Amino acid sequence: MSIFVENDFNWKSKIYKTTSEMVCEKIYNIFKEVFKCETRISVEYTFQKASATKKPEKQVRMAGRKSRHRSQTRKAIPLERKKNYYSYQIFINNNLGMNILRENEIQNDSIWYNNPDNNVNIKHYIGIAVSVFNNEEVNFILQIDFLDDFKFGKNDTEEEIKKLLIRIYYHM
Repeated sequence: MSIFVENDFNWKSKIYKTTSEMVCEKIYNIFKEVFKCETRISVEYTFQKASATKKPEKQVRMAGRKSRHRSQTRKAIPLERKKNYYSYQIFINNNLGMNILRENEIQNDSIWYNNPDNNVNIKHYIGIAVSVFNNEEVNFILQIDFLDDFKFGKNDTEEEIKKLLIRIYYHM
C-alpha cells in the first residue's frame, strides 16, 4: 500500500475514499441491523490547496458518507465555510480522540449548528478525530450522528461509549 501511495497522486480518491465509504457503510449497517438505530456516518478530512490567489488554503472534504437518505459525498470546500459546524471546532482546536455531544449540547445553538434546510433531529454525536502523521493536528474525523435514542450502557459514560465502539471496530 505504501508503494501505491508513494507512486500514485490519486491515492486519496482511490484508497482513502473507498476505505472511508466501506467503513461508513459497515458502521451504518451494524447500528441499523444489530442495534435497530438510525445513524448518519461520515468521514471528513482536511488538506491544503492553493486558492485563487495562489495562497495555500485549508480545505475540508467528506471522503465517505452513509445515511438512510444519502451516500454521496460533496466536493471540497474551504474549511472556513464550515465555521458553523461542530467538526470545524474539532479541526481548528485539534481536539484529538473522542468528541461526544449529548442531546442537550446538540440543542444548544452555541455548540451545534442546526441547518434550517435539514430537518434532522440528532440525539447524540460522536466524532473520532485522528492525527495521521502523529503531529497533534487533526487530519480526519469519523463522525456518527445518532438519529434515534440509543443507550451505550447503563449510564452512557464516555468509557461505555468507547467500549461499544471498540466492540464494533473488532466486528468490522
